[in-house]
Amino acid sequence: MEKFGPGGALDKKKAELFAPIRQKILNAVKAVAAKEGFSVIIDKQAMVYGNPSADITFKVISQLK
Repeated sequence: MEKFGPGGALDKKKAELFAPIRQKILNAVKAVAAKEGFSVIIDKQAMVYGNPSADITFKVISQLK
């Protein structure tokens, strides 16, 4: 098995370590979205334009604490 590159040991270990972190973030996003009444959440990097008042970043961070 290759250690580096797509599907390599390093790639698999990275996915294994980040999975629980991603899940915690997703749970926090879902909780904030439900509380605030949002039906769709879009990653900032994928958004062309958005009203800054709809940014829930700090609320998600607060939920994670």
